[in-house]
Amino acid sequence: MSTFDDPFDASRTLKAAGCSCGAHGSQAEHDYQARLQLQCAAVDSEDKRYEGAVASAVMRAMFRRMRRGARS
Repeated sequence: MSTFDDPFDASRTLKAAGCSCGAHGSQAEHDYQARLQLQCAAVDSEDKRYEGAVASAVMRAMFRRMRRGARS
């Protein structure tokens, strides 16, 4: 159901067939996609392993500084 659809329209069903998030055709497809996203991917090198962690730490540090008003 779209944000702009009339929720009181008698010709529309309240819950469409599909998964709980509404993006998949069935709950089984939803569960399968969720399992794929939770799997760990193999890395090519030790540098690649820590690249995401370092990028995340830098972004957290930058936004923390902006949130405080660039005091530290």
